[in-house]
Amino acid sequence: MSVHPVGSAVGTEHNRRHAIAQAVASAVCLFALTASSVFAEDPGTAAVNLLPAKGQHRGIVLKSQTVDAVISEDQGKVWADTKVWLRLHNPASKPITVSVTLPGPQLAPAPLPAGLDVHVGKTPLKLAFSGDTDEGQVAVASAAIGVPARRSVDVSLVYRQTLPESQGVFTYTYQLAGAGQWAGTPESLRVTVELKPPIVMRSLLDAATPAHHSNGQTLTWDWEAKWDASEVNIGLVFMSPSWFAEFETAKAAAVGQAAGADQHLLLSEHFAGCLLCLPQRMMRSLPSSPATIPPPSQSCRQPLTARPQPQ
Repeated sequence: MSVHPVGSAVGTEHNRRHAIAQAVASAVCLFALTASSVFAEDPGTAAVNLLPAKGQHRGIVLKSQTVDAVISEDQGKVWADTKVWLRLHNPASKPITVSVTLPGPQLAPAPLPAGLDVHVGKTPLKLAFSGDTDEGQVAVASAAIGVPARRSVDVSLVYRQTLPESQGVFTYTYQLAGAGQWAGTPESLRVTVELKPPIVMRSLLDAATPAHHSNGQTLTWDWEAKWDASEVNIGLVFMSPSWFAEFETAKAAAVGQAAGADQHLLLSEHFAGCLLCLPQRMMRSLPSSPATIPPPSQSCRQPLTARPQPQ
């Protein structure tokens, strides 16, 4: 069943509010992708993939790849704890050593997560680090992996990244399209994202690629044999826990039996604040050239003024 996070975020609100939230979701996603300085403020914001260096796969085939992420809040920040598993196969009659690079394409400059752990089977993979961000943090790692003749090896990556935040909106992205840089065609690709309270499904504003399945707490994308590179880059946009709490409070007050004009106006102001985040151009998918998209208004997400309850 396809998931439409925007609908679940606004529930039975008026259609106008639904449209506003939907537009905001796409626009804020674009804003987060263009704001390089936001990505660089916290160390470890890169989403890590493993790709052949310079696209030179040397005949090594990516048989399958899974990505399991758990998004949670800890000490006032939102994190993604991620496990990536890849199976690399050598169909040749002789062993092959392939050079690999991490973290793969990013939507904006981003440092590697601290504590990145990479294993080939049960053996730690020795990484060589290079390439700095503007703040001097490590941005690139490389290594060499040997694959025996007509055999497969399993590679695992485990890391924790802070999610980029802009004006109370967080984004999570993972670009699986890099799978096309390996030889052959993957037999299966899967991404699973689990949300841990206070991050909840209702706080999701949009998904750049709608999830294939959802159980109310977990979103899953799954491709078998046939896949399109334009559809396997995952992007989620959701409210921060504090902003979502404000929204839920305002919505509850506006639909209550004692609700008056002040409560409805306060809820409208909440959406009006969202509108200030809109750039001049909007797209429903992740842009191929984020730098061409103008930034949103700097007044986005100004604090709302509390209004007195009716006597």
